[in-house]
Amino acid sequence: MANYAQSCGDGGFSVCEDWYLVEYYVDNGEIISITPLWTTCSGCIGGGGGGGGNTTPPDPAACSDDQGNPVSILEGISYSGGPDIRYSEHHWTFFQGNGWRIKSFEKGSQTLKTVGWRYTALDHISTSLTGTDPNYELTFTLNSAVGTPDGGGEYARMPLLYTINYKCKRNTDNVPHDYYSSAGWRTDGSQAWIFGPALE
Repeated sequence: MANYAQSCGDGGFSVCEDWYLVEYYVDNGEIISITPLWTTCSGCIGGGGGGGGNTTPPDPAACSDDQGNPVSILEGISYSGGPDIRYSEHHWTFFQGNGWRIKSFEKGSQTLKTVGWRYTALDHISTSLTGTDPNYELTFTLNSAVGTPDGGGEYARMPLLYTINYKCKRNTDNVPHDYYSSAGWRTDGSQAWIFGPALE
């Protein structure tokens, strides 16, 4: 979505938004194609007969409200350990914005049972923000990250509760948003993704 002011009437303007369909690879976020869909515009503001109409376009210091979304993108899984106990390392992206991502790193402990490998623990190790946003200075706080083995240890999940603070680079507006994301992995390395929307 792109915002801009468009002339209309006798010296007036309309606030318009161009909407696009963006197709991308889920595993790495690389954009495949961008297809224009439609344009929506507000009514004509200012101008018209009688003179003295407002011809000032919208405040260019206002930032776009396109702040990104919770996602679940697998970055990789690796294993280490011995014949009866092993450790799994899980790297994934849980939030993606315009030119930036927040990634998480978890470490699982697994024991070999008669029915196969079973999780005994899934611990959160770290998070990292990579990239920059053209509109915002970004900071984030991880509020909760407690991994739990489920299904008799056949899989484990890591729910994350976090706050992202968006500071508009063009003005002093600070906008914090709370979010929830969750990822789950089976002991065989396959994943069952579960993620949630923003908690407004």
